[in-house]
Amino acid sequence: MQQIKPLKIDELLLSDHFYLNPEDDCYYFKEYVAKAGFENITNSLIFNFKKKLDKKDLPEWKYKGQAIREIAELFSKTLPSFLNLKKITFVPIPPSKCKQNSLYDDRMVRVLKIFKENYNKTDFRELILTKNDIKAVHEYGEEKRPEIAELQHNLVVDRSCQDDLKETIVLLDDVITTGAHFKACKNLLQKKFPDKKVIGIFIARRSIMAGIKDDFTDLRE
Repeated sequence: MQQIKPLKIDELLLSDHFYLNPEDDCYYFKEYVAKAGFENITNSLIFNFKKKLDKKDLPEWKYKGQAIREIAELFSKTLPSFLNLKKITFVPIPPSKCKQNSLYDDRMVRVLKIFKENYNKTDFRELILTKNDIKAVHEYGEEKRPEIAELQHNLVVDRSCQDDLKETIVLLDDVITTGAHFKACKNLLQKKFPDKKVIGIFIARRSIMAGIKDDFTDLRE
């Protein structure tokens, strides 16, 4: 079987991710196709992974757990051969809800906890926290979305877990769309830890098909 590894978002793909530039080191496994719906396998995985916590009592909730395990297995099969784990600190990009909100979703943390069970020396930390709740991407509609500086202003480094970071910080998220949240987190970390390299790894990148309006409404959190 051919070895699966993350693919780099190169200059040919940057037009799908407005805020990225060639100096950004970002990788992805799958392609989320805008407006493709559940019929697309990757879209279905992402929809289930992002399923809101207010659905806990519904039969469909089990699919979120399945998605978390599937993504953890993907990471376990690929990242150890792609990265030198001894030199890596994994940091989840925080979701739109802050930790004090009852709908705060720690889905990526749950993935990393499973990953750590397989590679017990894995260093991962919720190093970046959201100060206040913000709208999820799909909730803006025609309203102007926040710029990188606005997003960065709403982020804070958790001082309780900032010591002894590894050489490279890997920001993890489910889908990269414009790249604004990645850039906000990257800028914050590079300002705080200028000696660290910061890269991004995403389960999927959002691919915009020709003729499809990019309104994000199907990226439900």
